[in-house]
Amino acid sequence: MNQNYHLGYTLIELIAVIIILGIIAASAVGRFADQDSFASRLDFDEWRSALRFAQAVALSRANADTVLEIRFNRVEEQWGYSLFGDADEIYPEVSRTQERTVTSSTSDFSSACTSLTSVSYPFSVYFNPQGNRADNSGASVSANLRLCIGDFELCIDPSGYTYDGACI
Repeated sequence: MNQNYHLGYTLIELIAVIIILGIIAASAVGRFADQDSFASRLDFDEWRSALRFAQAVALSRANADTVLEIRFNRVEEQWGYSLFGDADEIYPEVSRTQERTVTSSTSDFSSACTSLTSVSYPFSVYFNPQGNRADNSGASVSANLRLCIGDFELCIDPSGYTYDGACI
């Protein structure tokens, strides 16, 4: 019995593989081309995570006479945050690189982020032991806090919950 085996690939198979690789490469290039958008989203996610972490720590402390402060600092392109309770640092500063401008408002929830006032550093947000947003004395506040990190909006409502999007 005479069997002819072909060792290798046909020209059609090679062309099909090249076309498939070209399609995959074209879709992947678009994902890496806009690193600024990725970096802006990363900054936003880190601010949101830091604020949610601070609220969780405030709730876990269960000491009715202390207020937890999350303090954001910025030096040139480096920003960081620390948690303070009873004027003592209870969580050391975490530093990140950030190029985005952060703006805030407690009353303007409809204007563009670029029209809001830039935050001045150090920038602090306070949480009472119930996890509610508070002033530095521990009294609960009644207004939302709108933060814009780059083009992304973050809202902290009076209950202390931090969420993406416009304040309602």
